[in-house]
Amino acid sequence: MKVYIASCFADKARVAQRSSELLALGIIPTNRWHAENAPHNCTINDFPDEYFRETAVFDVEDIEAANTFILTVPSELEMADMTIRSLSRGGRHFETGLFYGFMLTDLRNNGHTNRQLIILGKRENVFHFLDGQSLTSFYPTIKQIDTWEQVKEYLKCRT
Repeated sequence: MKVYIASCFADKARVAQRSSELLALGIIPTNRWHAENAPHNCTINDFPDEYFRETAVFDVEDIEAANTFILTVPSELEMADMTIRSLSRGGRHFETGLFYGFMLTDLRNNGHTNRQLIILGKRENVFHFLDGQSLTSFYPTIKQIDTWEQVKEYLKCRT
């Protein structure tokens, strides 16, 4: 199993720890963004455009390589501790939509998908409710799980 973990850029250290935990379970994390040298509080103006282009390409490659995607939704307490600038970056939303697009393409082209999208934490926007309960088979299901420990247990059962 190959897993991409998406989160706020300010959450780099925790994503690094969680990636290590997955490796210990025999699960391969594909995300490299948590290992970037850029500080967690950098802004879009702190690096040249080329750096961000290259980083975006790496992230897309890492997302495409994964068959499971975990979106970490910050709790209200975590959001209260983040700067407005950190909260407004939004890369994790783009990443999630890209992965869902891969799932949708698989389903429409092959009649099924082997990819799984997991929301870790509370649902944050309207798209997080695409859980298959009231949908046709033309839409992939998004699974919501409350805690990291529950996510690890779920993944262990699937490997």
